[in-house]
Amino acid sequence: LSIACWFNWDGTNTGGGQMAVCLSDASDSALRFSLSWNTNEIRVTAHTGASGGNAIISTVPPTDEWHPAIATFTSDSRRDAYYRGGTASGTTTRAVPAGIDTLAIGGRVNSTAQSFASGKIAHVAIWDRVLSADEIAGIEAGYSPLFFLNGLKFYSELDASLDALVNEKFTLTNNASATKV
Repeated sequence: LSIACWFNWDGTNTGGGQMAVCLSDASDSALRFSLSWNTNEIRVTAHTGASGGNAIISTVPPTDEWHPAIATFTSDSRRDAYYRGGTASGTTTRAVPAGIDTLAIGGRVNSTAQSFASGKIAHVAIWDRVLSADEIAGIEAGYSPLFFLNGLKFYSELDASLDALVNEKFTLTNNASATKV
């Protein structure tokens, strides 16, 4: 499984992980795959209970600019995070979460919505396979996920300002609202 997106953090600290993309079990948020950021890291998590297996890149994402972030869930025991050419691997003995039935962009959903992203998110893509190093480099270089169709299960452009288009776009805020820009 691979997840990719571009994000533009507005600098607001919401006090925890800001979910860019989260695949979860709607009835149990402890079962999830996620790609998130906060004030000091980019985090990839496979969560199957009270704690998760993480890959963490310790960096403060600069505000008000676009950044690519990519998560791969290579095996039951390995997660990788990619950000601006950097990589971090995390290992865990946790199994792959079962019962995944919900996709949330800009937050996490279980009985209530939470972990809201503060900023903009664009070019969200999900593949049913692990991306290759060349594909990861291509996404980080700005190629659309649509260049990598093999195994692509979901794609949404979302915020068109990344492409300098004039289409409708939305800014996500940390209170679960989307404001049309």
